[in-house]
Amino acid sequence: MMMATSVFVLLVGVVEDLRSKKVKNVLILSLFVLSLCVVLWVEGMSFFPMAMLSFVTALAMGFPLFLLGVLGAADVKLFSVLALLLTWNEVLVVGAWALVWGALLGVVRALLSGEGLKVFSNVWRVLRLQGAPEKQELHFIPFTVALLFGWMTNLVMNQYGGFWL
Repeated sequence: MMMATSVFVLLVGVVEDLRSKKVKNVLILSLFVLSLCVVLWVEGMSFFPMAMLSFVTALAMGFPLFLLGVLGAADVKLFSVLALLLTWNEVLVVGAWALVWGALLGVVRALLSGEGLKVFSNVWRVLRLQGAPEKQELHFIPFTVALLFGWMTNLVMNQYGGFWL
C-alpha cells in the first residue's frame, strides 16, 4: 500500500509538472493528506514519528537546494510528501539518486538541444569562482522526473541487495 501510494504521488507530480511546468500547492496539499492518511492507516501511530523525521529530512535536504536555485519550491514540497512514505535513510538515498539523475537529464537535454558547450561553460565558470551564470543561460528540467528515477533506482538497488551510493 505504501509503495502504491509512492507511485501515485510521484506519477501525479510528474504528470502535472510535465503538463503545466509547475505543481500547484493544492495538489501538493492533497497528496500530503493522502500520504499521511495512508501512513497512519497502514503503519499506525507508531510510524508517525518516523514519517515526520523523513518529512523533515527531505525538507532539510531540499531547502538549501531551493535557496541555491537548483530546485523549485514545488520539487522540495513533493519530495517531502514522498518522504512521509519512506524511512529517513531511504529519503537520503532517493534524494542523492534524484540529484544524480537530475544532472544526467540536464546534460542530455542540453546536448540534444545543441547547447552542450554552454552547459560546460557555465560549470567551468562556477568552478573557477567567476560567479553564477546568468539565469537565462541555465537549463531547467522537470525535477519531478529525476525524483521518480531516483525512487526507482532505490527500489532496484534494494531488490538486488545494495545501494551503490
